[in-house]
Amino acid sequence: MFHPELNPEDVLTYVFSDMKGVLQDMRKVGADLQNTPSHCAGVYLLLSNDDPDQVGLCRGEPNLLDAYAKSEWANFGLYYLHQGKSHIRIPIGVFIGFIKHIDITNKNSLDSFVGVLISPTGTEAVSCFSTLKDLDLTRKLKSHAFDQFPSLLPTFILAENVSAH
Repeated sequence: MFHPELNPEDVLTYVFSDMKGVLQDMRKVGADLQNTPSHCAGVYLLLSNDDPDQVGLCRGEPNLLDAYAKSEWANFGLYYLHQGKSHIRIPIGVFIGFIKHIDITNKNSLDSFVGVLISPTGTEAVSCFSTLKDLDLTRKLKSHAFDQFPSLLPTFILAENVSAH
């Protein structure tokens, strides 16, 4: 589940906007956005060592996913999300971004940049997209992320207590 005091849609908007900015920079230098690799990044609450009332939001370094089957993307991302946690980095979710042909209307479908934020437990997800023709406009998907992209439903099981032998 997502952190109860955070709106996952707001977190997705923050990370998605950041990643769209990267795509816009790529476009400026002539890159073909349709060849943008699928990627994931952990999203964390960042606590201050000095002031417990100071809290921020941070995104980990993106990991490329194209070498993995789509059915493993969420598991891969959740694994690295939890590997990146610490006493000052609290996992919020894993962001997965990829290029996909999305039906805008029944007669119109366009290549789009899709963003999905999956909760740290892998049980919830929110998603949005922007067409590659108009990265300034962000839209919601017509159905739930796991219904739209069933391959992103993780099988990752978070072990809260791990002991070394």
